[in-house]
Formats: sequence, structure tokens, C-alpha cells
Amino acid sequence: MRPLWKLLGWTVVVALSALYLVLLATDPRGLPALREKQQRISELQRFKAELVRQREERRERVRLLREDQEELELKLRERFRLRKPGTVDLFYPDSEATGPGKP
Repeated sequence: MRPLWKLLGWTVVVALSALYLVLLATDPRGLPALREKQQRISELQRFKAELVRQREERRERVRLLREDQEELELKLRERFRLRKPGTVDLFYPDSEATGPGKP
């Protein structure tokens, strides 16, 4: 009699485990949701890496402009279209202003 109850107990445990695995694989909150969250995490990690790279590039550019006053002056004159007295500066239109068919 004892082995029969033991066998029945193990059968119930295995059946419930199988049911749990089936529900885990098919439930919208189960494995598909886990895969979706992992994909979202990897997308956000790539986005973060890109932002960190951009931040480092900007920090380097600021550092270079702080060290080189001539470069800073040139960038400011280009941006605000300023010129020194007695010099001739050529300013080209922005790339957005020129397009197909525009000079």
C-alpha cells in the first residue's frame, strides 16, 4: 500500500511541474515577457553607451577649446558670423540651407 501512495504522490508532483512549465511557456507574463524585457534592456544599454560616448566627445571638445583660445575664437566667430576689423572672412551657408536645386 505504501509504494502506491508514494507513486501517486510523485505522479502529482510531476503533473503539477509539467503544468507549471506549460503555463510558464505560454502565458503572456511568462517566457515571452522575459524575452521582451531582455531585448528592451539590451536596447537601453546600447542607447546608454551611445550617450556616454557622445558625452565624452563633448567633454574632449570643451577641454580642447579651453586649452586653445585661438580655436575657441575661430569657432565663436564662425557661429555668430563675426569678423575682426581689417580681415576678410568667408562664411559658407549651413548644410541645411543648401539642398538639391539650391545654390
